[in-house]
Amino acid sequence: MEIENLNILKDHIEIKYNSKIYSQEMIFSAAYILTDKAYIIIDGDIKTGLIVKIWSKEKIDSKNLKKLAYDFNDELLNCQVYENQSTKNGKLREIMLKRALISNMTPITKSKEKNDSKEDDYLEDEKDILIPWEEKYGK
Repeated sequence: MEIENLNILKDHIEIKYNSKIYSQEMIFSAAYILTDKAYIIIDGDIKTGLIVKIWSKEKIDSKNLKKLAYDFNDELLNCQVYENQSTKNGKLREIMLKRALISNMTPITKSKEKNDSKEDDYLEDEKDILIPWEEKYGK
């Protein structure tokens, strides 16, 4: 099993991705996931394709470099599938959230409004404490 457009060099690998298949955001997401294992540089042009260059943070042979490329490809596929599923289920998630929020709302009754006015009594300033000094004494 080989990855097309995979170039194994002396100390790193380069993979060219078709930007019509994988979005730039997904390539960045996959790269971020592997930043604990590798140094990653993303290069190229969005219109023609992106080139991902991967250096291992540890000294490894070409066989393990190839494994790192497969790991990156797995993460890229995982990110793309997650994005596709999120897009498909977005409307359903929005409906469920609206229902949950609406079901928790309680209507305000007149008896509730009367109780609220008693709770707001602490805002009344009977001794004019809240008036600034300049307004109260004209200085």
